[in-house]
Amino acid sequence: MRPVIYARQSLDRSGEALAVSRQLSDCRSLVERNGWETAAEYVDNDVSASDGKPRAEWSRLLTDFSAGRFDTVVCWHTDRLYRRLIDLVSLIELAERQA
Repeated sequence: MRPVIYARQSLDRSGEALAVSRQLSDCRSLVERNGWETAAEYVDNDVSASDGKPRAEWSRLLTDFSAGRFDTVVCWHTDRLYRRLIDLVSLIELAERQA
């Protein structure tokens, strides 16, 4: 298994990325507990997933997934990964093509 970690915080008023840090820590622990090695980490801090604006790291994740650089995405909660149904559908379609 070649997992990557994706973390996202919609609004970071403090600029300290505390929510992202917690997400990364929890996801890293999960990866470690399963004996996996993280292929990459993708972080979109202070970026909403519901307004349709581009998320740079999300786009990079999809590109890397399409290129076969990893096979599993670990995230703290699915609402960190997507908010719009179209984003979920894109991810599922990409996973089906990679299978």
